[in-house]
Amino acid sequence: MRKIAVIAEPGVFDAWGAVMQLGDAMGLQAHNVGDLCRAAVQGATAWGWRFAKHMQAGELVPDEVLGEFVAYTLAGSPGCWLLFGYPRTIRHAELLAEHGHAPDTVIQVMLDEGRVDQDWRLAAKRDQIPQILAEHRLRIAPVRAFYHASDTFHVVQQPASIEDLVADLRAIVSGARQ
Repeated sequence: MRKIAVIAEPGVFDAWGAVMQLGDAMGLQAHNVGDLCRAAVQGATAWGWRFAKHMQAGELVPDEVLGEFVAYTLAGSPGCWLLFGYPRTIRHAELLAEHGHAPDTVIQVMLDEGRVDQDWRLAAKRDQIPQILAEHRLRIAPVRAFYHASDTFHVVQQPASIEDLVADLRAIVSGARQ
């Protein structure tokens, strides 16, 4: 049974597509936490109402609420899943474990800053990218340390193509790349 979490840095636009392709290749259901939350709000589900209440108050959705939602979602993927965009905090990681959904593999996809000018979406924010990445890396550092301690954390540098990213993710998951 595989439980895989993938966290991509801002600007790694192909990461979700690569995770979906990896899921298809491995027969695992892939979940994008951000997309699931937006769909819950747009669909006016019970979860969506809980999220909207916090968002309308200008608050972040509390870790515990998001953790319950992710646990509820993963309960529908019996034992095997790919999770994209989560966990982002130590509390998220703890909640996954508390709900019996601790990932056996956590992968961070790092932005290749040398390719910023090749993508108009990034080139337009070239001056902001270093600060955005520094803030993201500071926030994610405790999560890296949390999973690194249990030898489940891996890093992959954004490759040139989505196909190469799928291959890199697959190599990590299969144990060929440590």
